[in-house]
Amino acid sequence: MTTREEWSQLAEDLRCKSGPMEFFILAAIDKGGLDSLYLLQTRANLQPGGIRPALERLQAGHALKRSAPARRGIRPWIVTEFGRYYLTRYAHDVAKNYPDEESILRAAAVLLLIGDTEAAAEYLQTSGDWLYSKGSAMSTEGEGLISKITDPSMLARFRERQRCLAAGFEPPVSSAEAADYLGLAKRTLEEKTRRGEIPGHPAFPNRRRNVWKYFVSELDAYLRAQVKSTSHPCSPR
Repeated sequence: MTTREEWSQLAEDLRCKSGPMEFFILAAIDKGGLDSLYLLQTRANLQPGGIRPALERLQAGHALKRSAPARRGIRPWIVTEFGRYYLTRYAHDVAKNYPDEESILRAAAVLLLIGDTEAAAEYLQTSGDWLYSKGSAMSTEGEGLISKITDPSMLARFRERQRCLAAGFEPPVSSAEAADYLGLAKRTLEEKTRRGEIPGHPAFPNRRRNVWKYFVSELDAYLRAQVKSTSHPCSPR
């Protein structure tokens, strides 16, 4: 068999064992850089005990493997070439009706991570209607995600950011977006920026009341530098 024929057979075997969790883990590692149990726990709010079976299934299915030991003996997860093929080829299959909102939001996150914002928005709206028809309803978190990714201005900013990243440079984000990323109030963020506590860039340096711009990569580095725990040190990427 050719490599593609072998991959098709492997994919069919893995599809029988995969659900939203497996697709989410692949997308989080490959597209989001969450390549360790620590990062999956702290950044994606997944519990190690709950995701280990999914990691084992992905590893047994040749979609995931461990890298060589890095610093401190840590072995990050790597999505294999077949794993990327599987994610690209079958990610949209995850958009189904699920009885629980957690699976729905996880499936939507997969679509967002692979860059298909429109599909994620449509899926969330459809799933919200489906839950309502079953006598349930989307939570405030779910409704907030729907409103964010279906907002035309946000969708335009997302597409512009994707174009900039593809061209090799990182576009800045606004104070509101940076505050949302850090979980702070916009006013608190700007006060900390003025005091030099959080990295920011004045759009108009000579103005008394400035407009601040931020880079997500710098905010991410800032967050990592705030880790104080000795039992859970920040894992290297």
